[in-house]
Amino acid sequence: MHEIAYWGTDQEVKYLFSYFDSPNFLCRNAAFACMGIRRFDEAEEVMLGLFYKQTEILRRSILNALLAIGSGIRVHFFADVYENSVSNYTKRTALRCLWLYNDEGRNIFLRLKVKASSENQILFEHVENPIINNESL
Repeated sequence: MHEIAYWGTDQEVKYLFSYFDSPNFLCRNAAFACMGIRRFDEAEEVMLGLFYKQTEILRRSILNALLAIGSGIRVHFFADVYENSVSNYTKRTALRCLWLYNDEGRNIFLRLKVKASSENQILFEHVENPIINNESL
């Protein structure tokens, strides 16, 4: 799949959409990641429609793909995910997306930080720390 993301045609990348509902979660994860690698903006709406039907790991994969695509129109989605997620890992990924996305995302990040509970403050600190905030999280 990654070879298609790097060197395939747009039609071949669209074929990867069929893996978005694969019973094999590794295939799903790879397909979502490929959309980010390719920065394939046609996948944004499809991934958004599937977001809440995924496991937390796959949700984070979608968030990272949306960050990589970088259309500039998903700031409020990232904020919504932070505010409504039950997983701290997913919350942190959504905050990281806000922080890295664009100026509007960073402003929303800072507003959310001001009103965050003391237990959530560490998530913001992790995102702001360049040693912790890296691609592997």
